[in-house]
Amino acid sequence: MVGIFARLKLRLLRNGMSRGWQQVVGLVIGFVVAVPLGLLGAASLVLIRGRDSQGAVLVVGSLLVTMAWAVLPVLGFGSDETLDPSRLVLLPLRPGQMLAGLFAASLLGVTAVATMIGVAGAAIGAAPAGPGAVIVVLAGLVLVAQCVVVSRAVVTSLSSLLRSRRGRDITAMLVALAVIAFQGARFLVAGVATSIGSRGFRHDADALRWLPPAWAGEAMAAVTHRRLGEAAVALGGSAVFLVLLLAWWRAVLVRALTRADTSGTPSGRRSTTAALSLYPAWARFLPRNHSGAVAAKELRYAWRDPRRRVQMVVNLAMPVVAVAVLAVRGNPPPVMVLLAAAVGSLVALNGLNSFGLDGPGYWVHVSAGPDPRGDLVGKNLALVLQVLPLVAGAAVALAAVSGGWLYVPGAIVLALACVATQMAVGNVVSVILPQPVSQSSNPWGMSSGQGCLTGLLVMLAMGAEMLLLLPAAVGTTITAVFRPAWLVVVIPVIAAYGAGLWWAGLGLAAARLRGREPELLAKIDLRAVA
Repeated sequence: MVGIFARLKLRLLRNGMSRGWQQVVGLVIGFVVAVPLGLLGAASLVLIRGRDSQGAVLVVGSLLVTMAWAVLPVLGFGSDETLDPSRLVLLPLRPGQMLAGLFAASLLGVTAVATMIGVAGAAIGAAPAGPGAVIVVLAGLVLVAQCVVVSRAVVTSLSSLLRSRRGRDITAMLVALAVIAFQGARFLVAGVATSIGSRGFRHDADALRWLPPAWAGEAMAAVTHRRLGEAAVALGGSAVFLVLLLAWWRAVLVRALTRADTSGTPSGRRSTTAALSLYPAWARFLPRNHSGAVAAKELRYAWRDPRRRVQMVVNLAMPVVAVAVLAVRGNPPPVMVLLAAAVGSLVALNGLNSFGLDGPGYWVHVSAGPDPRGDLVGKNLALVLQVLPLVAGAAVALAAVSGGWLYVPGAIVLALACVATQMAVGNVVSVILPQPVSQSSNPWGMSSGQGCLTGLLVMLAMGAEMLLLLPAAVGTTITAVFRPAWLVVVIPVIAAYGAGLWWAGLGLAAARLRGREPELLAKIDLRAVA
């Protein structure tokens, strides 16, 4: 069964690449990025061999890599729908067979290869000549298995929750906390990286060594200090922890495969035939035309669609993180309020694939009478209406911290100028290089099998946006540093610059899309792509 699952995973990867050069390029880019990172980590772990901080690094590294495998798939960066057990529910497989098969298939991925390379480097750096080498190798194997099992167990345990709307709402709310925690951890790791080898870092590692995910690293660390008895105990504890994870995975897998899916059942509290107004109550000001209808639809779907809800909640966390970082670093100058425009720029990145989330639903736009300019204007208007509250909240919060209340209007105008510039690029990219997005009910499973290619296109588009934003950034920075009073003149000029770019990009995108709406629908519909 292990061989069957492995061949099935390889066949799925091969079939995905046969769809076109995009999938091939995406897979190659994934290996080009992940494998060198794994090699770099392995080399670093080999180079610290014999240093006082080696044991602490092994303990902390074991904990962090396990946490990454547990969290990142849930957040969508590493989810793989080819491993969805619900696809195998009709097959006559015993739980043990499915566990073994899914485990083997999970090892055939870019992330798993990079992790195994890094763990191999840790084993090489920690393994001595003698029986301790056996413990190090076994600890490395247990660590890899631990990462895979905890990843699959977490995703499987959340599968039923993610199929219900209430569960998706709760989980989406947790993303904001995860983003904030990730940012906090990033600053913590940056501080820790500067203190490798210090007594404080080793003291922190001594506290973390009692956590079960760190026991595999503790076994390696004990071997480096020639404490084979402690290493054997830590290895045994890590093996027991792995067995418990396997038992948990088996239990949640059986539960997920035997429980009926009632996520699509109406609750009965609201009539399914109740007519709902397209325009939200707070957006009655939208024009009653094609653009206004598209904007109203985008705003309504921004919360009702689980995938868009994830983006919105993450966007809500951005101002919190920005303000918290600046507040922690001391009293910022009043001009720092203008940094609220960066929040709008981050949110505007969602406009690089404006039609991807529509998927097959884009046929409504096609059948209603193509109006490419109206579609683009409506989507841009919805994006601006989502950006404005975030930028205003971030500007007010930064003003409260720094006292720069006079800069709040300028920050909002500057943010709109930056967003307009980004929408100019986003409109063109969305039309020329649309990327299909999975229509899965899992809000975190948005991969369409070409995530690496999508990432490359996003980076290229971001590079174009940065070039276009460079004059605005340079002008604002120089003026804010040397002549703050001139911002009253510079910011309106930047706003006119952004409006002009948006108008030009809108015209190019609309002209490109006109008459090609069915082709766009075919590109963003995964059923047609397959």
